[in-house]
Amino acid sequence: MSRRKGEDTLARKRRRMPHIAELGRIEPLRAADRAQLEQTCMRITNGQEFLYGAELIRGDWRYLVRFSEPHHAEALRDWLRRENFSDRPAPKFGPSAEEKRAFEEVAIAWGVRTGALRRVVQAYRRAMFANETMMRCDTAAQKALGAYLPPEHGFHNMARVMVSWAMKHHTSWFHGWRPWAANPFSPPDWYPPEDAYPHSEE
Repeated sequence: MSRRKGEDTLARKRRRMPHIAELGRIEPLRAADRAQLEQTCMRITNGQEFLYGAELIRGDWRYLVRFSEPHHAEALRDWLRRENFSDRPAPKFGPSAEEKRAFEEVAIAWGVRTGALRRVVQAYRRAMFANETMMRCDTAAQKALGAYLPPEHGFHNMARVMVSWAMKHHTSWFHGWRPWAANPFSPPDWYPPEDAYPHSEE
């Protein structure tokens, strides 16, 4: 990649601003924290330039701010200590574990009530038994779910949640076998009687 003569490159900025204030963290910043940091740097430098970013320091990627004057870096380090800036939480990407569990409960209840759960699992099993790839199995499950006009599910994959639930709680559905009805080590109400109708996809 060619550079124009006189272009203010990142390397030139680093040479021009050799004084560093480390943020003491390797996690990225939330938008509000980054805005506050930039405002503080503008106040400390009185509108002069500074450079914020991640650099490789002692073998680890760390976030830092570069200044052209040493007292600017010292002032920011003092502010970072007073604000406990390194302990601020990292931005959240995707749902938490609690949100995932809550969504799974709601999705399974909705799927049982509407019948979507059965059709989604059937579509996945049919594709799986046809030796399709996992991606094609997931696509078949998504198409089956789409016919039911599911509610907005944000980050969550409702079809994947239904299939995962079925794999966890009804493993036999995916292996083509039925448990032994007369198993003396299991309660009788766990399995259908021996004369029950044979399993059908319909």
